Amino acid sequence: MREPSYFGFTEPVINGVLAGILCGKGLLAGAELKVRVGTSLRKPDIPISLQGFRVILEGKLESNTAQSRLESQCLDRIREGLCDISIGVVYHLPQPSGQDEVFAEFTMTTLQTMVSQAEFDVAVWGPGVPDPTRLKSWTRENLDGLAAIIRESVYEAHRIDTLKDAVERIEATLDAGGVLFLQVLSQGIKGLSEKLAPHLELPQPKGQKEWLRTLKIALLVLLDAAIFYNIIQPKIQRPRQNQLSTIDALKQKHGGYISAFKNGFKKALQTN
Repeated sequence: MREPSYFGFTEPVINGVLAGILCGKGLLAGAELKVRVGTSLRKPDIPISLQGFRVILEGKLESNTAQSRLESQCLDRIREGLCDISIGVVYHLPQPSGQDEVFAEFTMTTLQTMVSQAEFDVAVWGPGVPDPTRLKSWTRENLDGLAAIIRESVYEAHRIDTLKDAVERIEATLDAGGVLFLQVLSQGIKGLSEKLAPHLELPQPKGQKEWLRTLKIALLVLLDAAIFYNIIQPKIQRPRQNQLSTIDALKQKHGGYISAFKNGFKKALQTN
């Protein structure tokens, strides 16, 4: 099968030209570098490193199947662990009309000019569970628009990564809180969870699993209150191993966990 080309220049050459142009726009890009995945070799079109994120651009000349092939390729790049963000790029390069002199003698310099003036169909994929997610659907862009999308995609991936880290930290704190309740409540967690359930507008919990779940929900409310106290009042340095110190302070301030739960968040909002 004949390899697609533009005035004799193949896709790898065109990708190399685009990589050079992107470098001129402050994006550290390479072209057609070989990467080993297990026992196989992969050759992503344009790898870019930006703010600690690995980005791969896959570029193809326009055709009826270019977008669908790029989507499959971009998803595979993320699944194989080659990048955090993959971007599909379909080249719409200028075509000659009449006696256009710029096409009379087509050199590498001419190709660089044409790529700079081209339009691109662009779509973006990023991290997701269980499969990569589409961050941006196909749109038509010029060169500046393509460069902007690369930067915006890294910002979006950073936001997702930060949010994931925050959720994991909250879940770890809630798990630690459940363990703390089991350790400090000599009468067990049944009585406390049953008292908290009406305030949470939950049905009465039955069994250890529901008791602990009720306490974790209440603990999440206390975390909200603690966040407000940390923002509004000067932060007190505590030992790192005691992650629940602010919640313990709320308990002491309000005379117990139930009182802290009922009043802590409201009081935090009223703090001047």
